[in-house]
Amino acid sequence: MKRKRVVSAVAVMVAAGVAPLVTATSASATQSDCISVLAQRHYTIGSKVRAACNQSHLPIGGPSPLCTIALIAIGVKDGDAYDACARA
Repeated sequence: MKRKRVVSAVAVMVAAGVAPLVTATSASATQSDCISVLAQRHYTIGSKVRAACNQSHLPIGGPSPLCTIALIAIGVKDGDAYDACARA
């Protein structure tokens, strides 16, 4: 009986710790926020920009390295790519 309670308590603690990681979003930032940053800085918005801005955030936060690299590869300045991907 005591073992059952301990296992149950551990399961609840693990679920409580994992749930925020599984359900975490990027602080309501979206692909359109990323595109908006680039549009405001006078970049042409095409399919490559949309694809780059659609790269997922990492659970630890910050801009997606995949987004940043993709934007830089198509000619977006480093700082602009970082700022835009931080919003994606």
